[in-house]
Amino acid sequence: MPKTYAAWADALWDAVGSVARTVPGGQVWFGLTCDDLRLVGLKLIFVIVSRAVSLLGLSRREWWWKDAGILMLRHQLAVAERERPRAHSRLTWPGRALPALLAGTLPIGRLAAMRLIVTPGTILRWHRDIVRRRWSHRSRQGRSGRPAARRKVRSVVPRLARENESRGYRRIHGELAGPGITVAPSAVWRILRNAGIDPAPRREGPGRAGFLWSRAQGILALDFFTAGLLDGTKACVLAVTEHGTRRIRVLGATGHPVRARVVQQARNLLMDVEDAGTRVKFVPRDRDASLTAAFDEVFRAAGARIIRTAVQAPRMNSIMERWAGSCRRELLDRTLVRNQRHLMTVLREYEDFYNTHRPHRALKQAAPLRQLPDGITDLDQFRVQRRDRAGGVIHEYRLVAQVFGTHRYVLTGADGGPLSPDYLTRAFRDLVAVAGLPPVRLHDLRHGAASLALAAGADLKVISDQLGHCSIVLTADTYISVTAELAATAAEATARLILAAGKRPPGGGKNRKPSARPQAVIAA
Repeated sequence: MPKTYAAWADALWDAVGSVARTVPGGQVWFGLTCDDLRLVGLKLIFVIVSRAVSLLGLSRREWWWKDAGILMLRHQLAVAERERPRAHSRLTWPGRALPALLAGTLPIGRLAAMRLIVTPGTILRWHRDIVRRRWSHRSRQGRSGRPAARRKVRSVVPRLARENESRGYRRIHGELAGPGITVAPSAVWRILRNAGIDPAPRREGPGRAGFLWSRAQGILALDFFTAGLLDGTKACVLAVTEHGTRRIRVLGATGHPVRARVVQQARNLLMDVEDAGTRVKFVPRDRDASLTAAFDEVFRAAGARIIRTAVQAPRMNSIMERWAGSCRRELLDRTLVRNQRHLMTVLREYEDFYNTHRPHRALKQAAPLRQLPDGITDLDQFRVQRRDRAGGVIHEYRLVAQVFGTHRYVLTGADGGPLSPDYLTRAFRDLVAVAGLPPVRLHDLRHGAASLALAAGADLKVISDQLGHCSIVLTADTYISVTAELAATAAEATARLILAAGKRPPGGGKNRKPSARPQAVIAA
């Protein structure tokens, strides 16, 4: 058997250790003489020769020895692939270099027949990556990317920004282009950012969106849209929306929008808007022939300005157009409208839904006539109830009484638990004391209400139903004192009637009209 690397190292250490000497202090000093060096050289030559002989012996082995070793290595490789199927993805560049180098010495057919942890295509890709990395490294020997801006430019750009606070990087780029200083807008933006200056500062005053929103309170947009009826006819609906509040008003629907009717609707609209405390400044409308000059004069008399949109430009009246689309999609396209009366009924229902419930993004999900409530503190304990409108076409969802735990008490404490039975009694006693009333119980109010109702002449059956008694006999037995007082009053009325009739002179009242007093007594 040839010597192993461990045996070769041991032999070398033995050769060196034979000449090692220990000096005082515990240190080891290798004192090598000429004879010692000659001995070490002879041992080294012997090791080299023995290793060469072992390599020659390995090359002279039988071919089946080599095949058996290759089969064993292949089996071990198959086991390793089964245990770690993605082993090839964890190869480093040094680990890829040797397979790529050796694969270049083998024929392509032989390489495809071998069982490798990677495919031949992967090895070719490694070769391409090596070539690409080499040329990429050579191309990056100098500075890459766009050349840096000159120092003078980097000092001028912040100066212009500080002297003109309202100018952004685009305006500064234009100022530099005037004198002939060539620099990209992105470079100006980057210089300002590096200097801690906002490249696009906010201008003084509101922007376009803020300007339009400030004028929205005085904008009243209106438009006609059509709705189909079951008989095949079309009805024209005139609707108005307030830009500031997004409130919608359906003025009316008709098959023929004549001039007098439209002008009258305009007058009614102005009166409603003035009652709400809104001043109309602008009225955008389209070029519909039904909106005549007399219609415009009504708004001009109120100080409003009529703005006629361009031809086929719905975006100039976009808010009104979006509402008409929402009305069609959410209501009219899902409803069979019989006639104009039915149309106005469903439109009024949708108008109320739109103004009081439907959320609007422009209002931060609030409704025009309803603000958002406070948020729910416990999102695990709440109930949502659905309300159908317009025959079930539209659904509203509202929050009902909050539920605490598994019970559903109507009156609860601060922790959601049930109230103590004597809580209301103590609270009512405190209120009576504060009001300075005589001592009275909470339950006495029930008897007092029933007694007053009986004294007022209410029917005993009605009072029995209100109190929840099982029969009228129970009510009569409970309030027997009140019934006795009513009986005494009736007896006194009967006695007065008899006494009045006895005082009448005999035969003196044939032609005289009967007195109205007995009738009043009887009625009483």
